Amino acid sequence: MVLELLQNAKAAASPPSFATVTRDALPCHGAPGVLYAPKAARQIAAQVSAAAEYLHSKGLMHGDTWE
Repeated sequence: MVLELLQNAKAAASPPSFATVTRDALPCHGAPGVLYAPKAARQIAAQVSAAAEYLHSKGLMHGDTWE
């Protein structure tokens, strides 16, 4: 959103993939990452979803295009 407003701005990298976001961060890969119980994971996912829905309703969601 900000880059679109800056003259001659270019993104430093392409969007992240699942592999790059989770790289070396999960306990199954030897990292000290956090393990969540299924119930906690569902609660976190619901909260993230609610936050994303709110941001989207305000026109602030990352990745949206301005037309």
